[in-house]
Formats: sequence, C-alpha cells, structure tokens
Amino acid sequence: KWAAKENYIPARTFRIETLPHKRPVPMVLSPEEVLGIIRAAEPFYRAFFLTLYTLGLRLNEARQIKWDDIDFKAHAIRIQQKGGSWKILPLSDWTANEIMAIPRVDGSPFVFARKSGKPIYDVRKALARACKNAGIPRHVNPHLFRHSIATHLMGGNINLRVIQKFLGHAQVGTTEWYTHVALGHFSEASAM
Repeated sequence: KWAAKENYIPARTFRIETLPHKRPVPMVLSPEEVLGIIRAAEPFYRAFFLTLYTLGLRLNEARQIKWDDIDFKAHAIRIQQKGGSWKILPLSDWTANEIMAIPRVDGSPFVFARKSGKPIYDVRKALARACKNAGIPRHVNPHLFRHSIATHLMGGNINLRVIQKFLGHAQVGTTEWYTHVALGHFSEASAM
C-alpha cells in the first residue's frame, strides 16, 4: 500500500487479503488481584505498577515519565502518549505518595530510572515476584493493568468517551472493544 501511495508501483496491481484473526479477549485482573500485586511489590515497582493501573498507561508511557511532568500540588500528571501527543491525567493521593517515596537518581530526569539514569526497561521479573508473593499463579504482563482499569471503568458505567480520553485512544472503536472484555469478564465472574 505504501509503495502504491508513493508511486513506486502502479496502483491496483495487487490485492492484499487480511489474515483471518479474531482479537483475543484478555483475562483481566480483578480489583482484588490488582491490589494484591501492588501491595506485594517492592516499593519502587509498587509505584510503577500503581502508575500503570491508576493512570491506564502503556508500559512505555509510564517508563518515560519525568519529574517535571508531575504537579504534586495540583495532583496532575502530564503523559506523552503513543504518537507523541500529550494528555493531562489526575493523580491519586496513593499514587502521588508512592511516587514521592521513590529515591531520585542523580542527573536523571526520569521518575522510574535505573542506576544509570536511563528509564527502566524490563519489569517482568519484578512483576512475577509480586504475583508470586500475592498468590496469583497466572501469567501477568504490564499491559494487563491497562486492560484491567479499562474494564473496571467500563463495568463502573463510566461514559465511553471519558474512558476513550483517559486511555488516549484516537478512535472510539478501540475503546468500544473493552465493552466485549467487560461483558466476558463479568460473565465469567457470575459463573463462579
């Protein structure tokens, strides 16, 4: 498509067929499981996981947070989204307190910085330790916090447009997908 658009090849000389694929519905974490993981994590990672969940952030969005992006007095945080645009989100007291407890790395502008000053990269081992300590046997990845908060908001009858803005989705259709996740999640819960 790109080559045709850039006039490198004649348009309409090929047909691209999409692969048959249904987007799988993720198994989201319950609020109790999220709380258990966050409480079981070491303080640095507790703040990171709490930030992922309460702000509904993608892993890279959370990794790139700088101290200058946080207004502790106004309880607000500025996030650079995928694609480079910015959004302002409210910062809960619990999240703000956990972030303030993180020791700053000298010379690093990043909140979640390694000793080298660069942003943290891989949190899988820390997340696995927290899950083990919380007694959660299933595999949990960082993006599951984003799926979970979106599903919990959807289940709490929060307006779809509000959730769209909160998550930073350009298309409402992306946010609407969480209605299927929420329905599947609540169906499973009611079957238990």
